[in-house]
Amino acid sequence: MKAWKHRKSYIEAWWRPNVTRGYLFLDRPPTEEFQPWLSTSPPFRVSEDLTKLKVFPKILWPIQVRILRTIMEAPRQGDKDVRWYVKGDDDTVVMVDNLVEVLAKYDHTKPYYIGSNSEGVKSKFDFSFDMAFGGGGFASSYPLAEALATKSDDCIERYSYINSEDFWLHSCLADLGVALTHDKGFHQKVKVFKKSPCETENRGKPKGLLEKSALTSQPEYDAWPR
Repeated sequence: MKAWKHRKSYIEAWWRPNVTRGYLFLDRPPTEEFQPWLSTSPPFRVSEDLTKLKVFPKILWPIQVRILRTIMEAPRQGDKDVRWYVKGDDDTVVMVDNLVEVLAKYDHTKPYYIGSNSEGVKSKFDFSFDMAFGGGGFASSYPLAEALATKSDDCIERYSYINSEDFWLHSCLADLGVALTHDKGFHQKVKVFKKSPCETENRGKPKGLLEKSALTSQPEYDAWPR
């Protein structure tokens, strides 16, 4: 909740009231500053209390577990006719029409885990080359989300030492035998150089890159050379 006033604009930039469906999972109820809750933002849910979990004493990184468990809490909301669950960070920007087009390529009745890894080699080396990084978001088909909902707490206990919800999810899915389906429409980071020695399609403007994306994390704007 503490970061919401700084992240609110990212989400409201793509959220379409009465068109998009989803939830914003908060660590605690909104403060008076954000009441009444505006329809320009997704409806919120307060994450379940981790201290009530049997596995809680073993958890080293409660914040990461709270984020991970939203994958289990979302299907519990009782929404009908769901094909995909798409998870992003609070600074993830969704190109809604592009996302619909991307997911239409896949069979939602099968267990799919769709996303992309980091553009940074070191991040991939530190974690995995076959893991969807959360900044760029990922999509889970409905059958896979249902399977995760019943297995996530067992997985949390098994990997209680992990310090990243992205890697936690990757480990859980590996146990279920589900590998990442790489799709380049999901971007961990878009870096745009204002003064590049190379000619680029967007010539220093991010729009050309973002229009081809399904989801992307917060763009970075760098001047070159430094």
